[in-house]
Amino acid sequence: MTTTPLLSVELGQDRLYLAIVKAIRRDIQSGRLQPGERLPTQRELADNLGVAVGTVTRAYTEAERQSLVRGEIGRGTFVREAAAPSIEPSLRLPADAEPEFIDLSLNYPLYSEEPDLAPALRELATRPDLSDLLHYQASEGMRRHRRAGVAWLERFGVTAGADSVVVCAGAQHALTVSLASVAQPGDLILTEQLTYPGVRGVAELLHLKLVGVAMDEHGLRPDALAAICRQRKARALYLTPTLQNPTSTTLSESRRREIVAIAREHDLWIVEDDVHRRLVADAPPAIATLAPNRTFFIAGTSKSVAGGLRIAFLAAPPAAIARVVQSVWATVWVVPPLCAEVVTGWIQDGTADATVMRKRKECAARQKLARR
Repeated sequence: MTTTPLLSVELGQDRLYLAIVKAIRRDIQSGRLQPGERLPTQRELADNLGVAVGTVTRAYTEAERQSLVRGEIGRGTFVREAAAPSIEPSLRLPADAEPEFIDLSLNYPLYSEEPDLAPALRELATRPDLSDLLHYQASEGMRRHRRAGVAWLERFGVTAGADSVVVCAGAQHALTVSLASVAQPGDLILTEQLTYPGVRGVAELLHLKLVGVAMDEHGLRPDALAAICRQRKARALYLTPTLQNPTSTTLSESRRREIVAIAREHDLWIVEDDVHRRLVADAPPAIATLAPNRTFFIAGTSKSVAGGLRIAFLAAPPAAIARVVQSVWATVWVVPPLCAEVVTGWIQDGTADATVMRKRKECAARQKLARR
């Protein structure tokens, strides 16, 4: 590696160590740095750039965290063999990022509108059965938490019995257990052509193949879905039909019905990730209402209520519920009951609904500002 590409960075325009990381990434993506190539020593690069050695040390540490490079004691720092990670590694801010650092790689919830946690914790502290929340529970979740999930699903327009609802550790976990329940390594999973990047991580974890289905300005094209299904045997379709991630399109009811018809014809499972549905007032009927026996419906609470509690409710087809519970057991054993209890209380006392309305209002205000 030569240090010339790094010297082209305008170090005054960014935090120094982050500017170096960006330059390393750029050189890897452009091919100027090849897999296995040794980087300059920290002192060599510091002298070349006119920065402190500590700055380069932080840069190399961050680059290794982002899977760009690997360090070998006594030998140096090398470009990783997998030079371009398939999952963008900047999905979290550096631990010491400045408050003004704006990360646009994640769709963050509206933290300013989230509920006050203190009253919920104070109420829990007075409960005589509080210690029950520290005990192992059934992998599908406590009965009262699943009933709260039934109530939450009703807000999405989805009707399900408690026996078909499983408590998951967020929508990402619900997506993982859904695909693990119906797919085997090597199976083909279809997604929208532009899709939520988290599904790529799940596919890699489960050794599944992903193929994107063509979209237009109205979302996933049913004709393109049908064409792929005629050519290849797919196991499941994953999609975000309401406020699609990342295009923000919402599938019309007619397209949803076409997709269901194609899924039935080709025996295709559907994983419907509807985490944004509660942020709009007039979304078309959920696909799960049109094909409940082949649709896994993910009703998250992270975007609409609070992200840090990591609670989502998964309504699974009756034929797959046993495998879903097994997948929860295999991944987390049981979702922390304390977190589920907080969300359950908020659903029951109206806090969750009030939070949704505040977030809708704030979203509208921000969109108005953006348009202006």
